[in-house]
Amino acid sequence: MGPDFVRAHAVGALPSLGVCLYSPLFETSLDQRAMSEDDDITEIASPPVMVAETNRIFRLSPAFDDLSQTSRQIALVPAESEEIARAIATAADALGRDWQDERAFIADSIETEERHVIGDVIFRSTPNAAPMKRRKRD
Repeated sequence: MGPDFVRAHAVGALPSLGVCLYSPLFETSLDQRAMSEDDDITEIASPPVMVAETNRIFRLSPAFDDLSQTSRQIALVPAESEEIARAIATAADALGRDWQDERAFIADSIETEERHVIGDVIFRSTPNAAPMKRRKRD
């Protein structure tokens, strides 16, 4: 049973699902993939990956607390400007919030000693302040 047999069956269709499967794993023969522990693995030198960094972090938070919610979502975004931070947060938000709306979300920025990768976003839920309850007097 050679690699052609394995490839033919790996690429074969699943008639019950109407799907055709393909995996690049089957492009090499089984003999080529079976390496012993004694084989040397050659390392390929590659240039380091350069990423944009900044010391500035923008904290985007709701302009008004919605007391009907138990928590509120904030975004911590390293960026060079507020506009870029808002665009990055909007693109990264899985819930589809529009962080670019300046009436809905306010922005504060802080400078830190650490460097942060531009484009990283941290969404964090913070609890809302509990509403004051009146005590009953006996």
